[in-house]
Amino acid sequence: MGKIVTFGELMIRLQPYNYERFVQADHLEFSFGGGEANVAVSLANYGLDVAFATKLPAHAIGQAAAAPEESSGNIRRPLAIQP
Repeated sequence: MGKIVTFGELMIRLQPYNYERFVQADHLEFSFGGGEANVAVSLANYGLDVAFATKLPAHAIGQAAAAPEESSGNIRRPLAIQP
């Protein structure tokens, strides 16, 4: 099988601790996800040659968003980070 490339955005999920409501919370937990990224990770877990292409800002949040994708397996992604 050839190379697979998924294109899409990463989203941030904000979630209060202990299932509190947002108005009750003084801390939020965040995680990154998105349909295309999830598909890329799943296909890489099956051993396929996958890349994930997106554009991220060149600040700390953009770098934090890229880190889980890098550690999720054999994803080669032409990730474009905006200067």
